[in-house]
Amino acid sequence: MYGGMGGKPPPLSKRIFAKYDKDGSGSISSKEFRSLVYDRGYALTDNELTMALQVLDSDGSGAIEYKEFAAWWQNSDRFEMLKLSDEEEARLETATQYFAYFDKDKSGTIDHEEFKALHADLSKNGLTTKTVDQCLVDLDADRNGKISFNEYVAWLVRCGSLKRRVLPA
Repeated sequence: MYGGMGGKPPPLSKRIFAKYDKDGSGSISSKEFRSLVYDRGYALTDNELTMALQVLDSDGSGAIEYKEFAAWWQNSDRFEMLKLSDEEEARLETATQYFAYFDKDKSGTIDHEEFKALHADLSKNGLTTKTVDQCLVDLDADRNGKISFNEYVAWLVRCGSLKRRVLPA
């Protein structure tokens, strides 16, 4: 009997997910995921956590839902796949500094005006041939008129500037 209710217990992945979904939202935040990984003996750097969220959060919601968590949990090397090589760590650090440079008001997002300067730099360095508006459409996934750091990282992954380990379907 499970919990006095009889029947089969839920899968381990479901029980672990529920334990770390502290606020009962049905998803695990980055803070909750960091705790989960740490409690399992794997400390992630901030950059590794950022990339882990990009890998696990397949729908781009900003949190990890159970379906996304279960897909990751089924891998025997689930924790090792979150670790970044020294090269990946350095590239993500550079990307972070680049984002911070253009986030002039330090809001954590790049607005349309800040993006104009970023776009000019990208164009100057041959990293895009698209117009400002075309790039904004590509980068601003949630269409709120601002580019979050996660949207920026996701774009770098799509462009091939950063590697993303892929979970099996």
